[in-house]
Amino acid sequence: MIDFDVTRTLRPETRADVAAALADSTGESLRIVGHGTTQHRIAPPPGPVATLELGGLDRITRVDAADLTASVEPGVRIDDLAAELERHRLCLPVHDSGTSVGGVFARGSRGALAPGGHHTRSLLLGFEGVLAEGRPFKAGARVVKSVAGFDLAKAFVGSRGLLFAVTELHLKLRPLPEHAEWFAVTGLDSGTAVERFHSWRRRATPLAAIVLRGTPDAKWSLFGRAAGHRSTVHDAVRELEGQPCEAPSWRLDAATRISGGFPPAAVIDLLRIDPRICVTGGLQFELEIESNTVESTLAALAALGCSAAVTAGAPELRRAHTPIDPAAAELTARLRAVLDPRSVLA
Repeated sequence: MIDFDVTRTLRPETRADVAAALADSTGESLRIVGHGTTQHRIAPPPGPVATLELGGLDRITRVDAADLTASVEPGVRIDDLAAELERHRLCLPVHDSGTSVGGVFARGSRGALAPGGHHTRSLLLGFEGVLAEGRPFKAGARVVKSVAGFDLAKAFVGSRGLLFAVTELHLKLRPLPEHAEWFAVTGLDSGTAVERFHSWRRRATPLAAIVLRGTPDAKWSLFGRAAGHRSTVHDAVRELEGQPCEAPSWRLDAATRISGGFPPAAVIDLLRIDPRICVTGGLQFELEIESNTVESTLAALAALGCSAAVTAGAPELRRAHTPIDPAAAELTARLRAVLDPRSVLA
């Protein structure tokens, strides 16, 4: 959903179209979007912009089952890619649905839901893109074994379309597990929930996902996903005293929401801030709050060592976040100055 002022919409269908649109953008600010479905989760541009929608670049251009790699355009939907990869007994281990592949990487989506899982940065081998001035370029590689200099591919993850436009992504895949099953332990108090959360994270045989969710009455449910050989999965569910269940939603449907990362020791304090929270074994969280408590909640999170930002709420609220590491802020500013010296992308 787009909730900011748009002067015009550009819908390229090829890399050449993207290059032409950017080259012709003199004096105009552009916001790069995919299908426009998740713009309400990030900070809006500072003023009216034209949108460059990459949803029309939606082709799966290559699947190499032997090499566990694939190449896709940014507008390919995650669900469509998953269906195609399943035919090859492969998967891209990200936990998003209903969004585009480009959006997952541009947002720096949470990636792993448990220790030992795959962060989105580890799944991107390289890409083809277009600089804000309209010049095409390549970064990284199409294969797992490669030699490269500065890893611009990794810089793209979490850049939110503010560095350049990506027109094709080269991805690292994983074999599809033989069997996978979600299970849950419900009705827990906060102390027991945190104890089990840490215990599940320390398992010798890691779970594929761990999700802890609370309710307004401070009751907690702990969800796990075991994957692998069928017998191993069944043994894990039995050992952890879980009941089979449907996959839980790890994204809160809240009018005002804060998302971020946290250190392991902060779990119990996170639960005390507000029980309307979801935390994952990958040390990410989403917290539902009232709009008038954004400032105080971000201050409390910063005191716990969390990094967080408002990811749902009124446009003016979505500019709020915990303090950014000065070195990271300086690196981002330098990258933008080099890659987009005209400050076209907003």
